[in-house]
Amino acid sequence: MNLSKITDELYTLRQERLAAQKQVDAIEAQEKALRAKLFDALKASPTQAAAGSIAQAEIKTSIVPTLVDPEAFRKWCVKSPKRLDCLKISVVTDAWRKHVVNGDEPDGVEAFTKEDLSLTKVK
Repeated sequence: MNLSKITDELYTLRQERLAAQKQVDAIEAQEKALRAKLFDALKASPTQAAAGSIAQAEIKTSIVPTLVDPEAFRKWCVKSPKRLDCLKISVVTDAWRKHVVNGDEPDGVEAFTKEDLSLTKVK
């Protein structure tokens, strides 16, 4: 196994992907702009729908929650085990690190060492 060769191959492949990603990003920006244009036009249309020769579009609606009082929502969730499916819990890594550094380790959290590969261009 030639580590130098593998390293260079990985770097070259990543550069190719990043170049391709720039093209994808440009297409995505065009797509977003056209999507917004179509959405605005459909909103103004009485049917809120349109069809071309290869695609159709319509505005769909759904009811979704917006959190306006996190503490009230948390209290509601913990009142019954059946409500816990509405609650998402995660650890904010930067805040967790600050507490640990200050000697205030949170209960219920375990640290682990994450490994990652650093790949940079040789100067």
